Amino acid sequence: MATITCDPKKNLVITITGAYYGVSDFTKCPSTRHEQVPSKRGDRTDQVRGLCGTSVKSRCSFSINAASLDDSCPGVAKRLRVNYYCSAPGILGMNSR
Repeated sequence: MATITCDPKKNLVITITGAYYGVSDFTKCPSTRHEQVPSKRGDRTDQVRGLCGTSVKSRCSFSINAASLDDSCPGVAKRLRVNYYCSAPGILGMNSR
């Protein structure tokens, strides 16, 4: 389970700017070498936004699995990096996990 959180006491909400999913070791899945670095093929921004829903919120939790993120290298551990910021009208903050 992954969770993205902004401070609800400060009325901050999440905006996801990017999400990348793929293998971190080239030797385990050599046919998907491009998955190690953010690329269009490893880009899962739309999927993570869909998992979080379209409503404005300060917290988003979702399961990370092959079905939800399109596993291009079955049986090999992957990493998910989500870039997001927490904001209120006129205020921006940056976080990456």
